[in-house]
Amino acid sequence: MLYADFNFLEDNNIIYSVDMLRLKTDITYEKFSYIIYMLKSCYNDSIKKYYNSFNIGDFKENYVFEVGEGSTYWLGYMHNAQSCKNGAVSNSNTKHNLTIEFNPNKVKINGFLKFLLSFIPANLWVIKSCDFSMDLKINILDLCGFDKKRYKDLRIFDCGYDNKTYYLGRTDNRIKIYNKAIESNLSYNLTRVEVSKKLDLRVPEVNMFDLKLNLPEIYTNNYIFSFSDYKDSTFLAVLYAVQSGFPLNNLTRRYKEKLKTTLTGGYKVELNKKYCLNVLRKCIWSIFDFNGGY
Repeated sequence: MLYADFNFLEDNNIIYSVDMLRLKTDITYEKFSYIIYMLKSCYNDSIKKYYNSFNIGDFKENYVFEVGEGSTYWLGYMHNAQSCKNGAVSNSNTKHNLTIEFNPNKVKINGFLKFLLSFIPANLWVIKSCDFSMDLKINILDLCGFDKKRYKDLRIFDCGYDNKTYYLGRTDNRIKIYNKAIESNLSYNLTRVEVSKKLDLRVPEVNMFDLKLNLPEIYTNNYIFSFSDYKDSTFLAVLYAVQSGFPLNNLTRRYKEKLKTTLTGGYKVELNKKYCLNVLRKCIWSIFDFNGGY
């Protein structure tokens, strides 16, 4: 099953889901020690790996949990950069960063994760980032027109035939388009559009939040040529090249605009930011409702 019951919405034959969620809170070491006591006394079997890191950009204490069919999630406590900032003023009342990251579609809200999200009330959690996935029930070869737009780069990884992956951008609002059917060994066509978004959103504010999200312009390549198209043989060649995978952003401005105008009427994939926001709300409500914390 690709989606948790509480974590998907479907519109216009596109399935929206939250594919990765990063939550952060601040707690004292005394409170963290109690969490670790409960972890080791009641949920020790779920610990796959524990390690320390002293790199400035990492967390000092790190736990990796394994939960069914190889699915994992991660917890980190005491970010080293924050600890250096606290320095000598650190005491028993000093709060440190505790962060968890998990895929709501692969990790059930039970066991230690359920305990943790119950122990720390929802109003103390902050959503730091999430990945939005939009699944299209077509083969990736049936898509074209990936436009770099305001992104600095477009990278294409081609492993042959329909085993392709497109990356737009590298940091906030990074877009990844790939063949989900191959990755998940599915018996049907499925292409995933994934957008990684940085946030700084307190959980109780998710109802009042307006998501700023850049979604890619994508077109299907099943455009049927008309007699009028043959009057401009150059445009016909350009259209055929784009349908065969030629990057849209490599075209001149004139042909890019003409091609977009041609394909927009019924051939543009209408990704909807509203459904990304609504599925995030649905996911957050369900996660914390499970634990009585919202």
